[in-house]
Amino acid sequence: MVVKMPRDPADGDLIEREAVAPRQLPKDGPRRFPPYVPRPVETLLHRDPVTGVRRRANVIARLKGFYSLAEVRAAHPDGPDPRDAAWMRRRLLVALGFAHRAGVLHGAVLPEHVLIHPGPHGLVLIDWCRSVPGCYAGTDPSGRVPAMVDRYADWYPDEVPGRRRAGPATDISMATRCMTHLMADKAPTALRRFARGCTLPAQSRRPDDAWRLPAELDEVLERLYGPRRFRPFRMPPVPGRTATPEH
Repeated sequence: MVVKMPRDPADGDLIEREAVAPRQLPKDGPRRFPPYVPRPVETLLHRDPVTGVRRRANVIARLKGFYSLAEVRAAHPDGPDPRDAAWMRRRLLVALGFAHRAGVLHGAVLPEHVLIHPGPHGLVLIDWCRSVPGCYAGTDPSGRVPAMVDRYADWYPDEVPGRRRAGPATDISMATRCMTHLMADKAPTALRRFARGCTLPAQSRRPDDAWRLPAELDEVLERLYGPRRFRPFRMPPVPGRTATPEH
């Protein structure tokens, strides 16, 4: 198990969002997609034995054998083959489509939060602390992403720093940015054009249905590479890592 708690007790609301969202997803989303999100075990209140400060904490089932997209990029500094990046992108869109159908926005689709498993081509979207669960509408009707990851401030579409209502197009824009960053300069022109359409400045002009995008992406990929087929993907040693990844 992994125990996650905030350094600042005032961030307990973010921990609460992370506890709420994964439970809302299997309940309100399509039932065959829960493997795309981490499995919550319990939420508890931790009391610091020295200071007496209380912090909300989440206990989450540990994932083994997964790598973040940040690690994939570190292992492939020039970018992986776009055909390998394609299955990661498709699964990320499916994960977002699953969440959006359940009325949940992730709010922080960033390289460290997207984990892939090379062998079975698995993907899990983690860190739902900045999510916008639909069940929060009664207490927070703003629909805004509650916080940003400072080091990725320039990755967010305009509606997030502008404190405007977010939507599925917000997550799709950030997911696209993850994948263009991953592929570096290896992305063919057709994929770069596809990405530009997903990251337009105006939220209303971006795609907002993550279920439909994989089919559109497949059309582009088939024109580039022919019919889909399984490609084994292996990770070379990641700089600074000495053991099997555990997240």
